[in-house]
Amino acid sequence: MKAEKVNLGEVMPNLNIYRQFTSAQVQRFKGSMQDCHYWIMT
Repeated sequence: MKAEKVNLGEVMPNLNIYRQFTSAQVQRFKGSMQDCHYWIMT
């Protein structure tokens, strides 16, 4: 089994909800996502 840790902030797509946020809010959100990770196990 292989396991790979992926940073959510690096693979986060541009979301439609961003249109409702200010640019500062979008930057804070993206910065927060840099602290989130998930594992891909194959």
